[in-house]
Amino acid sequence: MIKTIALETMPFSIKIPSLIFLTIIFTLSGCKKSASIVEYHNGMQILNVNGRDIYGEKIEPINFIVLGPDTIKVKEEAIFRIASDNSNFKLVEGVFDCQVSETSLIDTTNHHVPNCKKGFIVKNDTMYIAFRPQLTGEFEYQPEIILITKDLKGVFRFHTFTFGFTVID
Repeated sequence: MIKTIALETMPFSIKIPSLIFLTIIFTLSGCKKSASIVEYHNGMQILNVNGRDIYGEKIEPINFIVLGPDTIKVKEEAIFRIASDNSNFKLVEGVFDCQVSETSLIDTTNHHVPNCKKGFIVKNDTMYIAFRPQLTGEFEYQPEIILITKDLKGVFRFHTFTFGFTVID
């Protein structure tokens, strides 16, 4: 049996069980929190969140800035610096000659991808590449570079990357 209690300050009556039920519904609706889609295996993060935040929502693409000479002379050393253009994503590793996919793992303590043996120097959110070209012309840097970023929540993502350069006499 439900009792109706008339509140003296209100011109209508409220059923107490209904009031409690509505309070619970409003409270729970404000507490909606999605679960993280970041996965771990044997203490390593699976690189499965590219293009998404930790809740699976799409994020803007992460772009990279290349700083280096406009043209390079044949057989002269050229040094390029590459960095993220988004301060929420720090560049922490650059590797090449390996396959990285959304099933690859990364060691979250040293930023190492287990099947990648060759890498570039990365320091303070900047990766350094130095080389001496032997031919003139327009080129794309090869092999393709795999960049690893870390966001403010400590989540890692991978990005494939290359850049163009011109070599003159």
